[in-house]
Amino acid sequence: DDVQWAVMLVAQASALLPPPFNTPSRGVARLTALDGTDRTEVITADQLLFGPKQIYLLDLPADGSATRLRLRVPGDSGGRELMMPPGPPILISSSSDTAFVYMVSKKDTTDYLVLRSDGSFQRRLPLPAGADIEHLFDTFRLFFDPSGDTLFSRDAEGHVVAHSTHAEEDVELGVVDSGIIFDSSRSTLIACGGSGLRRIPVDGSPPATLDAGPCQSDVLGDVAGTVVYHRDDGIYQIPELGGSPASLLQEPFGQVFTVASNLTMPSPIIYSLDSSVTYGSGIGDGWLGDWRFMNRGRRPGWSSDYRRVRWLENAARSDGSGDFMSAPIPGGEPLLLARNVRQYSEPVPGKVLAISNAAGKGAYNRLIVISETDRVAHWMVDSARQYTRIPGTSEVLVQIVNGQIGYDICRVPIP
Repeated sequence: DDVQWAVMLVAQASALLPPPFNTPSRGVARLTALDGTDRTEVITADQLLFGPKQIYLLDLPADGSATRLRLRVPGDSGGRELMMPPGPPILISSSSDTAFVYMVSKKDTTDYLVLRSDGSFQRRLPLPAGADIEHLFDTFRLFFDPSGDTLFSRDAEGHVVAHSTHAEEDVELGVVDSGIIFDSSRSTLIACGGSGLRRIPVDGSPPATLDAGPCQSDVLGDVAGTVVYHRDDGIYQIPELGGSPASLLQEPFGQVFTVASNLTMPSPIIYSLDSSVTYGSGIGDGWLGDWRFMNRGRRPGWSSDYRRVRWLENAARSDGSGDFMSAPIPGGEPLLLARNVRQYSEPVPGKVLAISNAAGKGAYNRLIVISETDRVAHWMVDSARQYTRIPGTSEVLVQIVNGQIGYDICRVPIP
């Protein structure tokens, strides 16, 4: 009913994301509705997997009998209960939770189930011939489209098949490179690799080549109907329906940190000349065009109006924190916002949340809100280690350090 729920694990489960689940360990979770009703539920299972709309509860009998799978939506006292084949489970859900894959991690496993969460349909599909279940996902890939209506499989030779989750229908899509995203309509695959950049309709229509040159999948995305991709000579953009490639960034560079959603900017890419092996992936110097704004930092990004760049400086360190900096674009004077910051975000333009004093975990951690315009930071919560924005509200859920391993959860308004 469009109500946001907080899900808090109060007993450690051995594996949550990603699957597969292995050693059983009784998990307990507390669910709290965030609509002001203070409704609370406690759920228990051997293993718990949380999707965006649904919870998967797995009970694994010690005697090796059938596994009980319960599907629960927070706030709904009902839900489905299924008896699944015995053995260690592998469960892969669609991002919409409308469909999921279930298989058993046993050497004699030869197939897997595809199920609609509402019980309207299920089907059984074979694993690739000669598949080793213990190393299955080294060579075999399964992924859903955003709606959950189609499951795609890609075998070790690159053959991709689109499997309907509503009927016993499959569409052969041929050999597809490993770099795959969906176009903006979500009805076409965009594939990147040695075969170039191609559009592959999921209905089996002939593919179309967008750029015949080989490309790399490390930078691949769809931005407002435009595909951003990495060729040997740099980063390019091209309309997803075809057209001429346009250069965004030329080689040489070490890493691409982020690409702006506004590709019309003079410099829509934040990049580094340091490779991912110099200081670690996502760490290095930072550049916008020919402006070097960051020395040895991480997590650079733009303000919502694209007038400032923010980042964590002097952050090539194991605790993941750094000096929180901000500067006007282009070439502005850097402004120190806070020290030892490990998390930050912009809830509204000009206002930034940050977990500061966080080089280690303890009572000295704190959540603050910063006004770049006024150059003022206001205290919000002590002992704050991490926060999560509650969608559709001006509040956050904050993890408060409690002892050596525990946390309390507080709901806090953003001033």
